[in-house]
Order: sequence, then C-alpha cells, then structure tokens
Amino acid sequence: MTPREHDQGLAARAFVERFGRPPAIVAIAPGRVNLIGEHTDYSDGFVFPIAIDRHCTVALGPAEGDRTTLFAADLDDSAEVPAGSIEPNDPAVPQGSWPSYVLGAMTLTAEAIGEPVRAVNALLTSTVPAGGGLSSSAAIEVASSVAYQALANVSLPPMETAQICQRAEHAYAGVPCGIMDQFASAHGQRDHALLLDCRSLEHRSVAMPSADTLSIAVINTNVKHSLAGGEYAARRAEVERAAEILGVLSLRDASPEQVASAGDALGEPIARRARHVVTENERTHQAAAALESGDLVEFGRLLLASHASLRDDFEVSCDELDFVVDHASRAGGVVGARMTGGGFGGCAIAAGPPDALESMRRAIEPAYHERFGRACAVFLVTAGEGASAGPALPSHA
Repeated sequence: MTPREHDQGLAARAFVERFGRPPAIVAIAPGRVNLIGEHTDYSDGFVFPIAIDRHCTVALGPAEGDRTTLFAADLDDSAEVPAGSIEPNDPAVPQGSWPSYVLGAMTLTAEAIGEPVRAVNALLTSTVPAGGGLSSSAAIEVASSVAYQALANVSLPPMETAQICQRAEHAYAGVPCGIMDQFASAHGQRDHALLLDCRSLEHRSVAMPSADTLSIAVINTNVKHSLAGGEYAARRAEVERAAEILGVLSLRDASPEQVASAGDALGEPIARRARHVVTENERTHQAAAALESGDLVEFGRLLLASHASLRDDFEVSCDELDFVVDHASRAGGVVGARMTGGGFGGCAIAAGPPDALESMRRAIEPAYHERFGRACAVFLVTAGEGASAGPALPSHA
C-alpha cells in the first residue's frame, strides 16, 4: 500500500466513524516545496516547485437534507452551513478559517461546472504542517475541488482546477497569492520539479537527481505565519508600485540593470523589493539549468543567494529561519539551504545527500532548541504526484 492509499484509507474510515456511512469519493492533494523562485509568482515571474509526499485528504459524500457538514479530523473541529453558494465574508464562515478554504473551493468549482452547490458531508485530514510555508491551504483547496468534481462526475484540467483554487484563496481566505501553490498541488509529477512561467502558464518538468545524490530536507521552525496578515499584501503592493514606476506591466518585464539604474526613482524599500524579484527570476532559471546539468554546487549557491535576497531585500525572513539556514549551510555535505514559502516563519529547505542531511538534522535540532527554547522538525520530502480523486477504498484498506 502506498502512502497515498494509506492516507485515503484512513480518511475513508474516519468518515464512516463520523457520518455513519462510507464516503462516495476520497481525494488527495499534496503540499509543495518551492525549490527557488520566491515572491515572484504574483509579478508574472518564474517558480520552481515540487509537489511533496505530504497531503491533504478529503473524504466526501452527499448529505441527506439541505445542510453541508465539514469535519477537520486533525483539529477535531466541525462546521455546518446551509447548502448552496457561500459568499466571501459570510458571517458563518470567517475569512481565512479552514472552512473558508473548503467551501470557497467547492463553491467556485460548482460555479465552473455550471451546477448549484450540493449539500455534502466532508471529512479532512492532512499531513502538511499548517502555517509552515508548505502550502497546506492550497492542498486543502485542491483536494476539496477535485473531490467535488469527482462527486459531480466531472474532471477539469489541472490548470483550471489550480485557477479556481487560486480565486478561492483570494476571495475566501483574503490572501492575494500567485498561482504557484495551487499549480504545484494540481500538477505535481513524481521525481520531477516544475519550472512554471506564471504569466503564460507554460511549464516544463525537470528531473530531480537521484535521491542518493540530492535529497531535500524540510526544516520546520514551528513559527506559524498567516499570509492573510498585512505583510504579504504590503509586499505585493510594493512590487506592483515598482512596476508602475518602471513603466512595465510587471517586474517580470524588468531587468536587474533597469532596477539598479532607477534606484533613486524607486526609493526605499521599493528598490530592494524590485531587486529581489528581478534577480530571483534569474536565479530560478539558473537553478533549473544547474539541476539539469548535474551542477549541484551551483544549485546550492543559488539557494543561498535566494535566501540572502529574501532576508535583506524582501525582508520576509525571521531569526529562526536565518538560524536554521545558516546552520544547515555550514553542515558538511549540504550544498545549500534557504527559506521556502511566503516567509515570516514556516520552513526552510536544505539540499544534499541523505547522510549529510541526517547529520545536519542531528546538529540543528538541539542547537535550535537551545537557542529558541522550542523544537524544530526536520524531515525529508520527495517530489510526488499531484492531486487525484476516486471512489473510496474498501473499509479494510
């Protein structure tokens, strides 16, 4: 039994315990690690994520009556609402609450397939750390959307699913995110990273090196972040202001030389925000090329340069992230490290052979506890498949 099948079976059995009958559908969608290309997606730039082998699972079935009931098994929390479309900022579904991700995705999915929102029972489980920068929100949205599609006997293209879920996060969670997270969750490809052009939505897969040559460790600082807060929106506004001053559609269209020459006109901190975006786009292409050529030293150098730019120019790191990146980068055999995700807490990644990452873990965990008085969690991830949905597995699975 694969880990995906295991998670689907657990969700199906939990659904039976909660609702007294088997679910009709069980859907699963992964979180993601962005290898490089941070805070570039909402300026039409380039990103380089992998879907990971940690998932949100949604077991779904039609409800008797006219009310929808949701249950988050990991939180032991439930929500019940009348069947039908849920408007953003509905008083019964606070913006950014976990039910808003589920109901927003289902509402917009029903709208896309041209049917009223059905009354359903849904049970959620997740192995993606919440607030850790691994896109637990996109995993919830994508799993909810593909589960609802399957219940309606519809299968939308993965990119359309990603776009629906991105709109749901904008409207129902209040986060003006780019397309990367939902794209990676919907499109993930085993043993490959995905180089995505966030303007054209063209993408290509890049094979990851063998796991014994290069693995990816996630270092979860356990500092929770909320991207619905003001800092994320402020960074996006600064990036958009930079494009306006430079006279380009988005910073995707600006070069590092153009940003450097316009420093006085941009002013601070906008000049530094723009510098991060344009140089990060270049680093993203260079990192994909480095993986393709097997130049892991160059790949690691680019990870470290990305973190320095996010720390100094974009100012979305924090003491805990800087601490683990610094320690990871100095561990023997580790080629590079950086924060991943929106920042302000969450996770960093480190790249290197598995034995080097295990030695790093043994060194970082006690050092982090000594420095901050709490634990961090270090675990390996692999590039996995994107979202899928199908009939519930047998109850004994």
